[in-house]
Amino acid sequence: MDDTSHGRNTVVGASCLASTDGERSRKNPRESRVDRISELPDLVLVHILSFLPMDAAIRTGVLSKRFAYKWASTPNLVFDQDSEWEIDDFITFVNRALLLHNPNCKVQKFTIYMDCMDQVIENSLQEDCVTLWLRFATRKGVEKLNLGFNDEEDPLQLWESRYDSYRYLLPQFIFRHSSFRKLATRFCNFVTYGVVSWAWLKSLSIGYAELNEETIRNILMGSPALECLEFHRCHGFARINICSESLKKLSILEPWAPNDAEGETVLEVSAPNIRSLELSGNWEKMCRLLDMSSLVNAKLDIQMMHQDRNFQYFSEDYSNMLREILKQLSHVENLTVGTWCLEVLSVLEMKSMPSPLSKHRYLILNTLPKKWDLPGIASLLKSSPDLEKLHIDVNPLNVLKFWEYQVFNNYYKYGDDHGESFWESEEKSFKCLLQNLKIIKIVGFDPGYCNIQFAIAFIEFLLKNAQVLEKMVINVRKVKRQTSYAAQELPVVQKLLSFTRASPRAAVLFSK
Repeated sequence: MDDTSHGRNTVVGASCLASTDGERSRKNPRESRVDRISELPDLVLVHILSFLPMDAAIRTGVLSKRFAYKWASTPNLVFDQDSEWEIDDFITFVNRALLLHNPNCKVQKFTIYMDCMDQVIENSLQEDCVTLWLRFATRKGVEKLNLGFNDEEDPLQLWESRYDSYRYLLPQFIFRHSSFRKLATRFCNFVTYGVVSWAWLKSLSIGYAELNEETIRNILMGSPALECLEFHRCHGFARINICSESLKKLSILEPWAPNDAEGETVLEVSAPNIRSLELSGNWEKMCRLLDMSSLVNAKLDIQMMHQDRNFQYFSEDYSNMLREILKQLSHVENLTVGTWCLEVLSVLEMKSMPSPLSKHRYLILNTLPKKWDLPGIASLLKSSPDLEKLHIDVNPLNVLKFWEYQVFNNYYKYGDDHGESFWESEEKSFKCLLQNLKIIKIVGFDPGYCNIQFAIAFIEFLLKNAQVLEKMVINVRKVKRQTSYAAQELPVVQKLLSFTRASPRAAVLFSK
């Protein structure tokens, strides 16, 4: 293919055109204008270019002679193949750019994002190019590496076993590069044959990968300074055991359980020294928390999924799992809970199985309060007598179709019109409302949402019963609607302001 046929793919040579364009610009009637950008020092120009993807940074070479090859000294190299790049053209572009990069300049950040993952892995020559790029980055002393592969199809189809072979195997020299501060991978497999030497690594994110427990153990042993660790859609292990005293935050997002994987139905986690834990996304594995004694912050926003669509959604196993997790998190000061967990708690509450007593001082609810949430919310409030701050993220996306599951309706004892009747039927002796709850914040409140009456009823209940409340802040969601929306919003605001307040010091504030 002739390079001249694709302007974007020949931008490496664009700076060669700088002098020609400069002669043309002298004929431009705007020549009297001062070019203040070109007057900036070289260090400043390079710093500005370091924030651009490489194709955009290289194209600045046509602006003036000052910009010619200035990109070649940038310490941040970001190569992102999008839909406009053919795989061969993208590889040629990266090869040329790296060849022309200033040999005396260190690389601080190196990013490669590639589509057509299957094509790269099936073509050994293309895979070798990726390895050579990584070799270039490590020889340049790279500190931050982002390496990601996508497929042209939806990444969620990773669940299919055919993706097992479509991952890039990290070369062994990566594990010996001791200058890493931050490393993030996607669709890369980790296999360690020797010692891992990541002495300065602070943050590690592994996505869409297969790695075993021994590899995880080797990584932790070879990363004595590691503070943040994230697993996103990973599989191959049934236990995470972290004894590191440096690791502060652990995130486990959507762990994958392949159909043919034995012993991966339950994920056990033991991390006695971490301070923050996040469990989020769609889970196909059960979760069992062991020693989490140092936890201060925890986010529990999972939704259990099962490959068998006839599987009982509210099985006893799931309910018991959630109760055990909450017991292990009962000592944390700050807890975030998502929609699925709230609605399972609702079922447990209606079966006279309350939430475990906790010491939470700050509670975040990621849900739009609605019929299936209310008993679960009440259960958490009852079990959190020390609660001082309540934060509700009213996101319409946090809605599950629980009406499709007969088990919920079998237990639910309130009518469809229970927006007000539920809270009226509740006991008013929530200890946190009587003694400790001082601040309430509601984010994303949308007066025009069809089920907003449940949130309004909850707000009224809180104002009527929070006796030491000092401030309720309601952040109204910005929406692009007709002008009639303002007329719809005003009555709701007026209604909220008219509610009785148990605390004489309570202020209700609105923001956008």
